[in-house]
Amino acid sequence: MATHKVNSVDGELSEYVFDFGGVLALRNFTARTNGNRLIIHSNENANFTILDALVDEVEINGVVYDNPAAAQEALQRLVFNPAVPVIMTEEERKIIQNFKNYLGKGLLSDTVITLEPNKSVQYVLPQNSKLFAIELKADCLLKIGRENGADDLGEIDSKGVLELGFLDGEIWLTSDKEVGLTPIIYRF
Repeated sequence: MATHKVNSVDGELSEYVFDFGGVLALRNFTARTNGNRLIIHSNENANFTILDALVDEVEINGVVYDNPAAAQEALQRLVFNPAVPVIMTEEERKIIQNFKNYLGKGLLSDTVITLEPNKSVQYVLPQNSKLFAIELKADCLLKIGRENGADDLGEIDSKGVLELGFLDGEIWLTSDKEVGLTPIIYRF
């Protein structure tokens, strides 16, 4: 009988987390085998291991494998996503989970915006939505503010995600290089 359970998560959070024995874990882990053992460790630090067990002790999405290579392949699809995860507070996660079943509502990616160097762009949020985060597609200095050229709402200087909370209204975006970015909005 399997003593460890690893499952995918349904809904909007599926891109960012997986279920490891009832605990949500970010999809920034790697699955590997060592003989007949399955190992899940942090993508950043191989010494941070959350699973080291025999292949038949691990249930992956309801299936117990007898082949370590097949189990590792199934596990890798669950525990790793090359996209940068969005980190959110417990309160924000609860808000999102409460509304994830409503069609067209919840955490959504808006249209990709391309910025030209040193030119500000005004971003107006869609109706009934708030800005949760901005995903930056490449390294550059991105300033986010309530006024043209301002950075009062934050800045990010490398590829990744900048969490902004839940902003409403309009914001100004300014980059020192040509770059694409995606607003991540919460539609209610």
